[in-house]
Order: sequence, then C-alpha cells, then structure tokens
Amino acid sequence: MSATIHDVARAAGVSTATVGRVLHNKGYVSEEARKKIEQAVQELGYVPSQSARSLKGGKSGLIGCLVRQNINGLYYKIVKSVSEEAEKHGYETITMEADHPGKEADLVRNFIGLRVDGLVIISDEFVDAKSLQALKQAGIPVAAAERDYLDFGIDSLQTGKLSGRRS
Repeated sequence: MSATIHDVARAAGVSTATVGRVLHNKGYVSEEARKKIEQAVQELGYVPSQSARSLKGGKSGLIGCLVRQNINGLYYKIVKSVSEEAEKHGYETITMEADHPGKEADLVRNFIGLRVDGLVIISDEFVDAKSLQALKQAGIPVAAAERDYLDFGIDSLQTGKLSGRRS
C-alpha cells in the first residue's frame, strides 16, 4: 500500500499540516522540520494523491487530449504542443485514443471521471452531442483542433484558420 501524508507526518514527527506546507511550498516551516519531512517522503516513497488533491482544491491538474487514431504526424505534433504548453502552466496531460468510432463516449466518461481541468479534442468527428453536453454539465472546458464543433459553442483551431465561438 502507498504511503500517505499521515505516514510522512508520523515518520517526521510533525503534523499533516506541516507536511502540506512543505509539499506545497507554502508557509513557514523550520529548516530542521523541512529536512525531516523531505527525508520521510524519500524513505517512504510518498507520492501525493492526485485524486485527493482534486477533491480538496477542485482541480486535478490534468488536461485531457482525445485524439482519433491516425498515423498522421500532425496529430502527434498537436498532442505534443498541448503537453508542452500545459506543463508550462503546471498541468500534466493525459491522452486517450479513439481507435474506432463509438469509443469516444466511453473516453469522454473517463475524462469526466478523472475530473480533467480541460479537454482538447483532436480531429475526432465522432464525438456526439450527448458527450459534449456531459462535458459541459461537468464544467469541463473543451477546445477542438482540426475539427469544427462551433455549433456546440466549442472553440476550434484548424490548420490555416482560427475560429471562435458563435454568439
């Protein structure tokens, strides 16, 4: 079983709040306590729970990429660009690939379950209105690349043109 923040606090002889201040680099912690916590984190192999973080802060720190399976190098470049830009802003990306029409609805449900902070749909014409509505109801911002979903109020970026939402 994975180490918890409680395990780290116990090993370092401090409160969980102090461990949190060190992990998030917020607030004062003595150098001695900081070193104990960092050592406990290392020894226990503690990895912060992304799901607990999203429940507490309301954000997962994840941006989803839904891409249509294709050997087109452009789609890979788009995913790579999204990942690089997301990382600059403190986000990680998770990419799921629809390898056949109809799989998109399952993948959208997975992204909603992961509580992604945003979703980029990359050239997938099979994302249906029901899935787009579910994303909207979940409060997940969506953008499309190489596909036009303007009728659903989704911003779209296509090679050679940029389209905004219709009013």
